[in-house]
Amino acid sequence: MVEMLKARSKQRPGLEKIGIKTSEDLLRYFPSRYETALPARNIADIVAGEPAKVRGVVRKINITKAWLKKIPIAELILEDPTGTVKAIWYHQVFLAKKVPIGQAAELKGMVSERKGERYLANPEITPIAGLEIGKVGLFEEKQMEGFLEAVYPEVRGISSLWFRHAIRKVLTPAVLTSLQDPIPEKVLQHYHLPNLPTAIRWIHMPPKEANALSARKRFAFEEVLVIQLA
Repeated sequence: MVEMLKARSKQRPGLEKIGIKTSEDLLRYFPSRYETALPARNIADIVAGEPAKVRGVVRKINITKAWLKKIPIAELILEDPTGTVKAIWYHQVFLAKKVPIGQAAELKGMVSERKGERYLANPEITPIAGLEIGKVGLFEEKQMEGFLEAVYPEVRGISSLWFRHAIRKVLTPAVLTSLQDPIPEKVLQHYHLPNLPTAIRWIHMPPKEANALSARKRFAFEEVLVIQLA
C-alpha cells in the first residue's frame, strides 16, 4: 500500500490543490520538460557567463538591504578545497537560510562577475548530507553527467526543484514494487512498453531521451486504455 505523502504545511495547500495526497500521486506528477544535468565543478574552474553547479561548505551568511531601494539582499559564501564563491539573492533571502553555516550545500546558477569577483546570482541551493569533500574539491559521489534533469510544472509555493527532490525521496524500490500495474504483462510485451516501476523511474530520471519518450508512450497508452475500459 502506498503511504500518505509527508509534506510541510507550507507545501500542503498547493499539493492538495493539484490532487497530490499520496506517494503514488506524487510519482504520477510528471515533468513538463527536461534539461541536461550539469556536472559539479571545482569553484576555481567556474567561468563568468556560463551556468555552473558547485558544492562546498557554507562559511558565511549575511542579510542586508539595498541602500536606495531597500531591497532585501542575502549573501552566502561557499567554500571547497579550490576556493570560495559568493551567492547573492535579491528578495529571496530565505534561500540563504536553507543551509546553516558549517553545513554542505550545492549551488546551481549562472556565473556573473563584478569588479573581477565571480558570483552566482539567485542560484538554486540544495542542502547535502552524508557526503565528504574530496581532494579535488568535488563531493565523492557518482556524477549524473549527461543525464536529463526533470523540470516540473510549478504551483504557488512549490518550485520545480522541490518536486524534483521530493520525488527522488519516494522513488525507492519499496514504493515502486508496491504499485499495481493496470496494464497486463502480455499487453506490455505486445506493444513493447515498459512496466510501471521502470516507466516511473524513466519519466522522472531518464538516462537518455529515448527512455523518457518510452515512458511517456506507456502512460499515454495507459490513459487511453483506462478511458476505453470505463
